[in-house]
Amino acid sequence: VAGSKLKNILRRLTRNKWLGAFFGFIITAIIQSSTATTVMVLGFIDSSLMSLSQAAGVIMGANAGTTLTGILFTFNIQDIVPFVIFLGTITTLFVKRKTFNHMGLILLGFGLLFLGLNLMSSSMVPLRESAFMADLFVHTQTPLIGLVVGFIVTALIQSSTASVGILLTMVAAGVVVDLQQAIFILYGFNVGTVVTTLVASIRGNKTAQQAAMVHVLFNVVGALIFTVFTVLPLGFVSFIQSTSENIALQLVYAHIVFNVATLF
Repeated sequence: VAGSKLKNILRRLTRNKWLGAFFGFIITAIIQSSTATTVMVLGFIDSSLMSLSQAAGVIMGANAGTTLTGILFTFNIQDIVPFVIFLGTITTLFVKRKTFNHMGLILLGFGLLFLGLNLMSSSMVPLRESAFMADLFVHTQTPLIGLVVGFIVTALIQSSTASVGILLTMVAAGVVVDLQQAIFILYGFNVGTVVTTLVASIRGNKTAQQAAMVHVLFNVVGALIFTVFTVLPLGFVSFIQSTSENIALQLVYAHIVFNVATLF
């Protein structure tokens, strides 16, 4: 829908690092993928549309933009999902005007995402009785194992947004019952997103590869800092748990605090 206007907006408004971070946040909130935003930025660098300093702000802001998806997952919108899918399908198939056609695809994708998460949540309920899953999530309370599990999941499915959605469906199904079980996995998700960026930068110029390293360092250092915060008796987990009795909301709040704090 945005088309070439997106390039012009990015080029004009990324001269200031704070504006760059803000627009990285907004774009990711709209397209629901920090990976897509980061790879797009690498393309702009490779085409000499952006400098490394401009790109760094956008990349960091993109990470914070993924928090909106987590918030959406906690809304109880399952009742309107069939209507959204129906509207998206009709618009995609029968409306010839390109802008409306693309908007229909957005609605269709949005509806299918939530339908898929709902189906996944229902199908995961039997896993509550699985001894393997119970043992796995006990072990993820160990920081290194939690980070590795989160990293592998996101590296495989190439989307931290989808990873967060899967984790929230496991909470809804009662497979994950405590924030302490999931918080290190959450940190690992952010580290896993760097795989796509590294792959995308292989054929890029030197500046694009440097921007990929900015993304890697930003995510890895942020995850390590918050892992230390969580391990040390500073009360971070207790603080997040005090914000809500709902584990899904606790995870969403932890995700927001983690991404926004690392951005700053």
